[in-house]
Amino acid sequence: MKELRIILLTCLHNYRIIGLMIEEIVMSKMKSWMMDMEEAVVDCIENGASSMSDVLAGVRTAVPICDDKFVMEYVKTIMGPDEAD
Repeated sequence: MKELRIILLTCLHNYRIIGLMIEEIVMSKMKSWMMDMEEAVVDCIENGASSMSDVLAGVRTAVPICDDKFVMEYVKTIMGPDEAD
């Protein structure tokens, strides 16, 4: 019975470790995705995008899966709310 308990505890511990590793991978991918969108916003602005729709179009081209809300908030952060409209 004691061996079974040790095996079960070991398995549980391993599952927790695997879960943490998966969480780290997912968070890393999310951070990379956000950084890709931020870089695309900056590139669009540097290349002459003058409106929010220009920036969104450019980011959507550069980053196939784009979070429009995140992009609009980031543009407002960079350009200020008055310039971003």
